Amino acid sequence: MKLRFTITILLICLSLFSQTNNRYQQVRHWFPFPFLAYSNETSLIYGGIIIYDTAHSKENYEGQWSNVIQHSLKNQFRYITKANFSFQDDYATSFALRTKKWPTSIYEFGNNSNIDSETKYTELENSFEFDLYRRIYKQLYLGVNAEIGHLKVTKRKENQYIDWNNTLGSDGGWLNGIGSVLKLDTRNFVNYPSRGLYYRLSFRKYDPNWASNYQFGMTEIDLKNYFSTSPNLILATHLDAKITHGDVPLQRLAKLGDRLRGFTSRRFMDNHRISGRAEIRTSPFTNGIYTRAGFVVFLEAGKVAHEIDQLNLSDLKLSYGTGFRYKLTNSEDKLNMRFDIAFTEEGHSIGISAYEEF
Repeated sequence: MKLRFTITILLICLSLFSQTNNRYQQVRHWFPFPFLAYSNETSLIYGGIIIYDTAHSKENYEGQWSNVIQHSLKNQFRYITKANFSFQDDYATSFALRTKKWPTSIYEFGNNSNIDSETKYTELENSFEFDLYRRIYKQLYLGVNAEIGHLKVTKRKENQYIDWNNTLGSDGGWLNGIGSVLKLDTRNFVNYPSRGLYYRLSFRKYDPNWASNYQFGMTEIDLKNYFSTSPNLILATHLDAKITHGDVPLQRLAKLGDRLRGFTSRRFMDNHRISGRAEIRTSPFTNGIYTRAGFVVFLEAGKVAHEIDQLNLSDLKLSYGTGFRYKLTNSEDKLNMRFDIAFTEEGHSIGISAYEEF
Protein backbone atom coordinates (compact mmCIF):
# COMPACT_ATOMS: atom_id res chain seq x y z
CA MET A 1 0.00 0.00 0.00
CA LYS A 2 2.71 2.49 1.02
CA LEU A 3 4.88 1.54 -1.96
CA ARG A 4 1.95 1.91 -4.39
CA PHE A 5 1.12 5.33 -2.89
CA THR A 6 4.72 6.50 -3.28
CA ILE A 7 5.03 5.30 -6.89
CA THR A 8 1.68 6.84 -7.85
CA ILE A 9 2.58 10.29 -6.52
CA LEU A 10 6.02 10.16 -8.17
CA LEU A 11 4.54 9.22 -11.54
CA ILE A 12 1.99 12.04 -11.35
CA CYS A 13 4.70 14.59 -10.49
CA LEU A 14 7.06 13.37 -13.21
CA SER A 15 4.25 13.31 -15.73
CA LEU A 16 3.32 16.91 -14.99
CA PHE A 17 6.92 17.94 -15.29
CA SER A 18 7.53 16.06 -18.55
CA GLN A 19 4.45 17.59 -20.16
CA THR A 20 5.69 21.02 -19.25
CA ASN A 21 9.23 20.35 -20.40
CA ASN A 22 8.32 18.99 -23.85
CA ARG A 23 5.99 21.74 -24.90
CA TYR A 24 8.59 24.40 -25.57
CA GLN A 25 11.79 24.83 -27.53
CA GLN A 26 14.48 25.69 -24.98
CA VAL A 27 17.67 27.63 -24.55
CA ARG A 28 20.01 25.86 -22.11
CA HIS A 29 22.93 26.98 -19.93
CA TRP A 30 24.98 24.71 -17.65
CA PHE A 31 27.08 25.90 -14.69
CA PRO A 32 29.09 23.07 -13.09
CA PHE A 33 31.66 23.81 -10.39
CA PRO A 34 33.22 22.19 -7.31
CA PHE A 35 31.78 22.88 -3.89
CA LEU A 36 33.45 23.53 -0.55
CA ALA A 37 31.61 24.46 2.63
CA TYR A 38 32.17 24.59 6.35
CA SER A 39 30.09 24.88 9.50
CA ASN A 40 30.57 24.06 13.17
CA GLU A 41 28.07 21.24 12.79
CA THR A 42 29.67 19.59 9.77
CA SER A 43 33.34 20.60 9.71
CA LEU A 44 34.61 20.75 6.10
CA ILE A 45 32.17 19.73 3.36
CA TYR A 46 33.30 18.99 -0.18
CA GLY A 47 31.35 18.08 -3.29
CA GLY A 48 29.98 19.59 -6.47
CA ILE A 49 27.12 21.69 -7.86
CA ILE A 50 25.55 21.63 -11.30
CA ILE A 51 23.08 24.41 -12.15
CA TYR A 52 20.95 24.20 -15.28
CA ASP A 53 19.08 27.28 -16.54
CA THR A 54 16.52 26.95 -19.30
CA ALA A 55 14.25 29.47 -21.00
CA HIS A 56 11.94 29.74 -24.01
CA SER A 57 13.00 32.20 -26.68
CA LYS A 58 9.69 34.07 -26.30
CA GLU A 59 10.17 34.20 -22.51
CA ASN A 60 6.96 32.36 -21.65
CA TYR A 61 8.85 29.48 -20.06
CA GLU A 62 11.82 29.52 -17.72
CA GLY A 63 13.32 27.40 -15.03
CA GLN A 64 16.36 26.42 -13.01
CA TRP A 65 17.53 23.00 -11.91
CA SER A 66 20.32 22.54 -9.36
CA ASN A 67 22.07 19.40 -8.17
CA VAL A 68 24.27 19.35 -5.08
CA ILE A 69 26.27 16.44 -3.69
CA GLN A 70 28.09 16.85 -0.37
CA HIS A 71 30.27 14.84 1.96
CA SER A 72 31.82 16.10 5.19
CA LEU A 73 34.85 15.16 7.24
CA LYS A 74 32.37 13.95 9.88
CA ASN A 75 31.13 11.34 7.39
CA GLN A 76 27.91 13.22 6.66
CA PHE A 77 26.50 12.71 3.17
CA ARG A 78 23.72 14.59 1.38
CA TYR A 79 22.39 14.78 -2.16
CA ILE A 80 19.83 17.42 -3.14
CA THR A 81 18.24 18.14 -6.49
CA LYS A 82 15.90 21.13 -6.76
CA ALA A 83 13.96 22.62 -9.64
CA ASN A 84 11.73 25.63 -10.19
CA PHE A 85 9.79 26.16 -13.41
CA SER A 86 7.16 28.59 -14.65
CA PHE A 87 5.26 28.23 -17.92
CA GLN A 88 2.43 29.77 -19.92
CA ASP A 89 2.62 32.75 -17.53
CA ASP A 90 -0.04 31.04 -15.40
CA TYR A 91 1.57 27.95 -13.90
CA ALA A 92 4.60 27.22 -11.76
CA THR A 93 6.04 24.09 -10.25
CA SER A 94 8.90 23.23 -7.96
CA PHE A 95 10.25 20.04 -6.46
CA ALA A 96 13.11 18.87 -4.26
CA LEU A 97 14.56 15.38 -3.94
CA ARG A 98 16.78 14.77 -0.91
CA THR A 99 18.73 11.85 0.44
CA LYS A 100 21.08 11.99 3.40
CA LYS A 101 23.02 10.05 5.98
CA TRP A 102 23.73 12.58 8.69
CA PRO A 103 25.56 11.84 11.96
CA THR A 104 24.70 14.77 14.22
CA SER A 105 23.76 15.88 17.74
CA ILE A 106 20.46 16.42 19.48
CA TYR A 107 19.71 18.32 22.70
CA GLU A 108 16.78 18.23 25.07
CA PHE A 109 13.77 19.97 23.55
CA GLY A 110 12.83 23.55 24.38
CA ASN A 111 14.01 27.13 24.10
CA ASN A 112 16.28 26.86 27.16
CA SER A 113 17.75 23.41 26.68
CA ASN A 114 20.91 22.55 28.60
CA ILE A 115 23.96 22.61 26.35
CA ASP A 116 25.29 19.63 28.33
CA SER A 117 22.31 17.55 27.15
CA GLU A 118 23.98 16.91 23.79
CA THR A 119 23.85 13.32 22.54
CA LYS A 120 24.80 11.76 19.21
CA TYR A 121 22.74 9.91 16.63
CA THR A 122 22.61 9.35 12.87
CA GLU A 123 19.66 10.52 10.79
CA LEU A 124 18.83 8.80 7.49
CA GLU A 125 16.20 10.29 5.23
CA ASN A 126 14.93 10.04 1.67
CA SER A 127 12.24 12.54 0.71
CA PHE A 128 10.50 14.09 -2.26
CA GLU A 129 8.61 17.41 -2.05
CA PHE A 130 6.47 18.84 -4.81
CA ASP A 131 4.54 22.11 -5.32
CA LEU A 132 2.21 22.92 -8.21
CA TYR A 133 0.83 26.47 -8.51
CA ARG A 134 -1.66 28.33 -10.64
CA ARG A 135 -1.61 32.10 -10.92
CA ILE A 136 -4.82 33.63 -9.58
CA TYR A 137 -3.89 37.33 -9.78
CA LYS A 138 -0.75 38.95 -11.20
CA GLN A 139 2.12 37.40 -9.19
CA LEU A 140 -0.11 35.66 -6.65
CA TYR A 141 -0.23 31.85 -6.93
CA LEU A 142 -2.38 29.21 -5.25
CA GLY A 143 -1.39 25.59 -5.29
CA VAL A 144 -1.01 22.18 -3.72
CA ASN A 145 2.04 20.58 -2.14
CA ALA A 146 3.04 17.10 -1.11
CA GLU A 147 5.84 15.26 0.62
CA ILE A 148 6.80 11.61 0.48
CA GLY A 149 9.57 10.62 2.86
CA HIS A 150 11.12 7.70 4.66
CA LEU A 151 12.97 8.21 7.96
CA LYS A 152 15.38 6.14 9.98
CA VAL A 153 17.47 6.79 13.11
CA THR A 154 20.56 4.75 13.93
CA LYS A 155 23.54 4.83 16.30
CA ARG A 156 21.53 6.46 19.09
CA LYS A 157 23.54 7.42 22.16
CA GLU A 158 21.69 7.37 25.46
CA ASN A 159 21.91 10.00 28.19
CA GLN A 160 19.78 11.31 31.05
CA TYR A 161 18.15 14.03 28.92
CA ILE A 162 16.97 12.13 25.84
CA ASP A 163 14.57 9.21 26.20
CA TRP A 164 14.72 7.63 22.76
CA ASN A 165 11.95 5.14 23.57
CA ASN A 166 9.49 8.02 23.97
CA THR A 167 10.84 10.27 21.21
CA LEU A 168 8.64 10.36 18.12
CA GLY A 169 10.62 9.72 14.96
CA SER A 170 13.30 7.60 16.61
CA ASP A 171 11.71 4.44 15.18
CA GLY A 172 11.72 5.85 11.63
CA GLY A 173 8.95 5.07 9.17
CA TRP A 174 7.04 6.75 6.34
CA LEU A 175 6.24 10.46 6.34
CA ASN A 176 3.61 11.32 3.71
CA GLY A 177 1.67 14.57 3.62
CA ILE A 178 -0.53 16.64 1.32
CA GLY A 179 -1.52 20.29 1.67
CA SER A 180 -2.04 23.68 0.11
CA VAL A 181 0.16 26.70 -0.48
CA LEU A 182 -0.32 30.39 -1.28
CA LYS A 183 2.63 32.29 -2.76
CA LEU A 184 3.29 35.91 -3.75
CA ASP A 185 6.58 36.43 -5.59
CA THR A 186 7.62 39.81 -7.02
CA ARG A 187 11.40 39.31 -6.80
CA ASN A 188 13.48 40.43 -9.77
CA PHE A 189 15.83 37.45 -9.30
CA VAL A 190 15.77 34.11 -7.47
CA ASN A 191 19.34 33.59 -6.24
CA TYR A 192 20.23 37.21 -5.43
CA PRO A 193 17.18 39.50 -5.51
CA SER A 194 17.70 43.22 -5.12
CA ARG A 195 14.03 44.22 -4.95
CA GLY A 196 10.64 42.67 -4.48
CA LEU A 197 9.15 40.25 -1.99
CA TYR A 198 8.55 36.55 -1.53
CA TYR A 199 5.63 35.60 0.73
CA ARG A 200 4.64 31.97 1.21
CA LEU A 201 1.96 30.44 3.41
CA SER A 202 1.66 26.66 3.44
CA PHE A 203 -0.21 23.98 5.34
CA ARG A 204 0.44 20.25 5.11
CA LYS A 205 -1.37 17.34 6.77
CA TYR A 206 0.37 14.01 7.41
CA ASP A 207 -2.08 11.18 7.90
CA PRO A 208 -2.20 7.35 7.99
CA ASN A 209 -4.81 7.56 5.21
CA TRP A 210 -1.91 8.60 2.97
CA ALA A 211 0.32 5.73 4.15
CA SER A 212 2.10 7.89 6.75
CA ASN A 213 3.28 6.44 10.04
CA TYR A 214 2.81 9.86 11.68
CA GLN A 215 -0.29 12.01 12.05
CA PHE A 216 0.25 15.75 12.44
CA GLY A 217 -0.22 19.12 10.75
CA MET A 218 2.36 21.76 9.89
CA THR A 219 1.84 25.42 8.99
CA GLU A 220 4.73 27.55 7.72
CA ILE A 221 4.85 31.30 7.06
CA ASP A 222 7.74 32.89 5.13
CA LEU A 223 7.85 36.66 4.57
CA LYS A 224 10.94 37.90 2.69
CA ASN A 225 11.48 41.49 1.53
CA TYR A 226 14.26 43.00 -0.56
CA PHE A 227 14.94 46.72 -0.87
CA SER A 228 17.61 48.30 -3.07
CA THR A 229 18.51 51.54 -1.36
CA SER A 230 21.25 52.30 -3.91
CA PRO A 231 22.75 50.47 -6.93
CA ASN A 232 25.18 48.55 -4.71
CA LEU A 233 23.29 48.33 -1.42
CA ILE A 234 20.46 45.90 -0.55
CA LEU A 235 18.44 45.50 2.64
CA ALA A 236 16.95 42.00 3.00
CA THR A 237 14.51 41.01 5.77
CA HIS A 238 12.91 37.69 6.66
CA LEU A 239 10.08 36.94 9.10
CA ASP A 240 9.25 33.31 9.72
CA ALA A 241 6.89 31.13 11.73
CA LYS A 242 6.40 27.37 11.94
CA ILE A 243 3.41 25.93 13.80
CA THR A 244 2.79 22.22 14.29
CA HIS A 245 0.11 20.14 15.99
CA GLY A 246 -0.31 16.44 16.57
CA ASP A 247 2.35 13.75 16.92
CA VAL A 248 5.33 15.45 15.27
CA PRO A 249 8.49 13.35 14.69
CA LEU A 250 11.76 14.97 15.71
CA GLN A 251 12.78 15.28 12.04
CA ARG A 252 9.97 17.80 11.44
CA LEU A 253 10.15 19.75 14.68
CA ALA A 254 10.85 23.47 14.39
CA LYS A 255 14.62 24.08 14.53
CA LEU A 256 15.91 27.48 15.53
CA GLY A 257 19.30 26.80 13.96
CA ASP A 258 17.63 26.62 10.55
CA ARG A 259 17.14 30.39 10.85
CA LEU A 260 19.84 31.67 13.23
CA ARG A 261 23.33 31.17 11.84
CA GLY A 262 24.99 31.29 15.24
CA PHE A 263 23.52 27.95 16.36
CA THR A 264 23.75 24.43 14.97
CA SER A 265 20.48 23.33 13.38
CA ARG A 266 19.32 21.10 16.27
CA ARG A 267 20.56 23.18 19.20
CA PHE A 268 17.02 24.40 20.01
CA MET A 269 14.03 22.34 18.81
CA ASP A 270 10.34 22.19 19.69
CA ASN A 271 6.84 22.24 18.25
CA HIS A 272 6.77 25.90 17.16
CA ARG A 273 9.17 28.62 16.01
CA ILE A 274 9.21 32.33 15.26
CA SER A 275 12.19 34.25 13.88
CA GLY A 276 13.18 37.53 12.30
CA ARG A 277 16.29 38.40 10.32
CA ALA A 278 17.74 41.48 8.66
CA GLU A 279 20.80 41.64 6.44
CA ILE A 280 22.56 44.51 4.66
CA ARG A 281 24.32 43.42 1.45
CA THR A 282 26.77 45.55 -0.48
CA SER A 283 29.00 45.12 -3.53
CA PRO A 284 31.06 48.32 -3.32
CA PHE A 285 33.52 47.68 -6.16
CA THR A 286 32.38 48.55 -9.69
CA ASN A 287 35.66 48.22 -11.59
CA GLY A 288 38.66 45.94 -11.70
CA ILE A 289 39.24 42.47 -10.31
CA TYR A 290 37.27 43.17 -7.12
CA THR A 291 33.84 43.49 -8.77
CA ARG A 292 32.97 39.93 -7.74
CA ALA A 293 33.43 40.75 -4.04
CA GLY A 294 30.65 41.70 -1.63
CA PHE A 295 30.03 42.09 2.10
CA VAL A 296 27.12 41.64 4.51
CA VAL A 297 26.19 42.37 8.12
CA PHE A 298 23.23 40.64 9.75
CA LEU A 299 21.10 40.47 12.91
CA GLU A 300 18.82 37.51 13.70
CA ALA A 301 16.43 36.73 16.56
CA GLY A 302 14.00 33.94 17.33
CA LYS A 303 12.75 31.26 19.70
CA VAL A 304 11.09 27.85 19.80
CA ALA A 305 8.18 26.90 22.07
CA HIS A 306 6.31 23.78 23.13
CA GLU A 307 2.92 25.52 23.33
CA ILE A 308 1.68 28.06 20.83
CA ASP A 309 0.80 30.62 23.53
CA GLN A 310 4.50 30.69 24.43
CA LEU A 311 5.33 32.26 21.05
CA ASN A 312 6.03 35.79 22.19
CA LEU A 313 8.94 38.23 22.14
CA SER A 314 10.34 37.27 25.53
CA ASP A 315 13.48 35.18 25.89
CA LEU A 316 14.53 35.58 22.27
CA LYS A 317 17.82 34.05 21.15
CA LEU A 318 20.11 36.42 19.21
CA SER A 319 22.64 35.86 16.47
CA TYR A 320 24.63 38.58 14.72
CA GLY A 321 27.66 38.81 12.50
CA THR A 322 29.24 39.69 9.18
CA GLY A 323 30.26 37.95 5.99
CA PHE A 324 32.10 38.06 2.69
CA ARG A 325 30.62 37.19 -0.71
CA TYR A 326 32.30 36.10 -3.94
CA LYS A 327 30.36 35.92 -7.20
CA LEU A 328 30.73 32.50 -8.86
CA THR A 329 28.82 33.02 -12.13
CA ASN A 330 28.55 35.75 -14.75
CA SER A 331 24.77 35.52 -14.95
CA GLU A 332 22.68 38.56 -14.09
CA ASP A 333 21.10 36.60 -11.24
CA LYS A 334 24.40 36.04 -9.52
CA LEU A 335 25.28 33.01 -7.46
CA ASN A 336 27.59 33.78 -4.55
CA MET A 337 29.95 31.81 -2.38
CA ARG A 338 29.35 33.08 1.14
CA PHE A 339 31.67 33.21 4.15
CA ASP A 340 29.87 34.13 7.41
CA ILE A 341 30.85 34.42 11.05
CA ALA A 342 28.01 34.63 13.57
CA PHE A 343 28.11 35.33 17.30
CA THR A 344 25.75 34.23 20.08
CA GLU A 345 25.79 34.09 23.86
CA GLU A 346 27.20 30.56 23.53
CA GLY A 347 30.12 31.51 21.29
CA HIS A 348 30.61 31.88 17.56
CA SER A 349 29.93 29.87 14.41
CA ILE A 350 31.61 29.93 11.00
CA GLY A 351 29.69 29.10 7.83
CA ILE A 352 30.95 28.72 4.26
CA SER A 353 28.50 27.74 1.53
CA ALA A 354 26.94 28.64 -1.81
CA TYR A 355 23.69 30.62 -2.14
CA GLU A 356 22.42 33.35 0.14
CA GLU A 357 20.96 32.49 3.53
CA PHE A 358 17.58 33.89 2.39
